[in-house]
Parts: sequence; structure tokens; C-alpha cells
Amino acid sequence: MKWQIDGQITCPGAAAEGLMMNVRMVNSTFEDRKRKDFDPGENTDRFISRIAEYNSSGVRAFTLNLQGGFPGYEGAVNSAFRPDGSLRKNYLSRIKRVIDECDKHGMVVILGLFYQRQDQILRDEQAVKKGVVNAV
Repeated sequence: MKWQIDGQITCPGAAAEGLMMNVRMVNSTFEDRKRKDFDPGENTDRFISRIAEYNSSGVRAFTLNLQGGFPGYEGAVNSAFRPDGSLRKNYLSRIKRVIDECDKHGMVVILGLFYQRQDQILRDEQAVKKGVVNAV
């Protein structure tokens, strides 16, 4: 089996032909609502400015997450979800910007929903279920 995007085999003629070369970039949309010295929009801008370079190197997919990843320190508040499972528009706008830029380059996004260090933000099982419905 060979991977295809929009009906075209990925990386035709290259050693990676038919493969879905993926990079986990969950921190490209990272925020820490407790750190006022960190600009999540600027962080996402820096990543977006490099998407074409990744594409030219054969990368065809990025993994993002609505609760990001580990930033190298404990205690970050990094979640697209509110405690009730509803979604935060400013977080989603960064995700959308990355998805739109990937689409321009014929790339795909693998979007995760929850992360082990952030899932406690959702207050209960109902909020988790609502979060899934809202995200998909």
C-alpha cells in the first residue's frame, strides 16, 4: 500500500515514495495561559513560516494536538478545551492556521484531542464526551 494525498502518491520518485513522512509538532500551537511572557501566536507563526521547508524535505504530515505536548516544565496550562468540554476559539484559530497552510502545500494534519498532562482540565466524563463531539 502507498499513501496518497488528494489521489496522488506521496513523494513520487523519491526513496520515500508512497510513505507518509510525519513530524510530531504538537507544540507548534502551544500556549501556557499561566505564562504572560510567551506569545502563542508568534510561536505558531514561526512554525508556519517553515512548513514549505518541511514539505520540500519530504514531510507530508504533521501531528498536532488540542492539548499540545510537554513543554519541558510542569504546570503549563495548554488546552483548547474548557472545563465543560467546549472549545476555545483562540486555540482553534492557531490550529486552523496550521491546517490551512498545510493544505496550501498538499500536506495533511493528524489531530489528537487529549494529552496526559492536560486532560484534568476537563471536569468530568461528560465534559470529555462533549469535548470529543465538539472537536470532531
